[in-house]
Amino acid sequence: MKDIIKYMLKALASFDATDVNGLADSLKGHNPEVYKIVTDLHSTAVLPISAVVISIVLVLELARNATHMEGDHQMGVKIIAATMFKSALLVVAAQNSMMFLDAINEVSTKIIANITRDANIDHHATLPENLDDLVNDTDLGDQAGLIMMLLFPFLITLAAQIVIKVMVIFRFAELYIMTAFASLPIAFLGHPDTKSMGISYLQKYAAVSLQAATLMMSVALYSKFADFSDKLSSIPNNQTLNSWVVNNYTDFILPPVLLMILIISSGKFAKALVGQ
Repeated sequence: MKDIIKYMLKALASFDATDVNGLADSLKGHNPEVYKIVTDLHSTAVLPISAVVISIVLVLELARNATHMEGDHQMGVKIIAATMFKSALLVVAAQNSMMFLDAINEVSTKIIANITRDANIDHHATLPENLDDLVNDTDLGDQAGLIMMLLFPFLITLAAQIVIKVMVIFRFAELYIMTAFASLPIAFLGHPDTKSMGISYLQKYAAVSLQAATLMMSVALYSKFADFSDKLSSIPNNQTLNSWVVNNYTDFILPPVLLMILIISSGKFAKALVGQ
């Protein structure tokens, strides 16, 4: 039981950042094989369709502006020139859509790197040397009581780690799927009636990308709130470990609950950042 108590205390005092560290990976670096499939699919299947869409958008745009050309030859030339220039920009944007998405992911990666460095997420709390003495001073009944008290926050922390792992996998899967169709929404930016589709896509992509930063920030906040190692080392000699845990039980309950709430809300926070 003593080893179980020490394991649970260490798990509560420091979050295992192994899963969230992968959030800083680029799409290519996270899974090169999947990324190659995505880029090949985009080049061979999606990009030609995007070219067709741009052609249709060009025709619709010319038809929409046709009413402004009647009786004014000079205005007609300007409108046609502007429409052709817009179409050329759309073609260039569609062909380089991967570059735009990489730029969005790069912003997210930079934010994650700064959070990891400043918040020291990889730090693992060191339990005080007197912990063995504190645990040894408890009898079998007190040890069972400690395990029961620590079980609930420990399970919440464990569940939070599982949820984060699932969310990291789902986030990368979502980014890969959206990247495969990158040029198609860009093609819709050329017409006022379909422009919102392209903008919505870019906002959605940015939100999914930035969710990595909000997840990392959630873990950073937890690592600061949950590090009770200093308090544990200052337990008075006349106080047992059980009584100290009871008196400070909110320090064990609130951080895991806060972490769970933050990681579940991370997607909503990311959407708010891009105005979605």
